[in-house]
Amino acid sequence: MLAFALSAAMALATSAPGETIEGYWLHPDGAIIIRVDSCGDAYCGTVTWATDRAKLDARTSVDSLVGAQLLSGFHQNSSGVWKGQIYIPDQDMHVSGRLQPLDFNRLKLSGCTFGGLLCKTQVWTRSDRPVARAD
Repeated sequence: MLAFALSAAMALATSAPGETIEGYWLHPDGAIIIRVDSCGDAYCGTVTWATDRAKLDARTSVDSLVGAQLLSGFHQNSSGVWKGQIYIPDQDMHVSGRLQPLDFNRLKLSGCTFGGLLCKTQVWTRSDRPVARAD
């Protein structure tokens, strides 16, 4: 589930002017929420909420999915693209990633493994708070 959720594809477009990557973001299938915020001189994304199923899927590589840092080292380049690393806990692997705010409420999360051979893109939505849901 999280492998599908966090495996990512290249997105070369630049950020929309005035849009931010900071905030709480809900995974497309509603399994996790991450908080993207400044972490020193870069930006990172930490899981703040997860379904029981997502926690179960990730337990082989992290003690607790909630609190795990899935995005790290994100910097905006001169073209406006945010680049960093994405951690996929159920596969215990890091991939190169990109973030692109599409508008205030949508964030494109993209990345590739194996030099661009395996890629995935998802659009996450802004979330004010976790919403309880059944697995």
